[in-house]
Formats: sequence, structure tokens, C-alpha cells
Amino acid sequence: MTYRITELCIECGRCVPVCPQHTIDVVEAHHFIEPELCDDTAMCVRYCPVEGAIVSEPAEPASTSSKQ
Repeated sequence: MTYRITELCIECGRCVPVCPQHTIDVVEAHHFIEPELCDDTAMCVRYCPVEGAIVSEPAEPASTSSKQ
């Protein structure tokens, strides 16, 4: 599982310094989480002042290649 920042984010930045893996980036004034680096501590969720601005979502399934 990983986390994703939604459109409810108010861009306050409280989540950035509390992430132990430093996976939250700011691009063009918008925050986002790099899912491949997220270690699921949920520190970002605990410090976020807006309910629903950071949500959990299942990890991407590993791609499998089928031989034909």
C-alpha cells in the first residue's frame, strides 16, 4: 500500500518534513508522493490538517509477462 495526495490538499506543507523517507515532492506548487519510495508510515496523514487530502491506495501489481 502507498499514499496519494488528493485535490483536497491545501498545499500547507506540513506533511513534507515529517515523512521519514522524504517521498513528498513539490512540483509547480503541488505536493505529491513518490509511491515507489513510500514506506507506509502514514506520518503524512497524521500531520495533515485536511481529512481526505492524503489517502491510502493499494500498491501497483507487479507486471507479469506471459510467454507465448
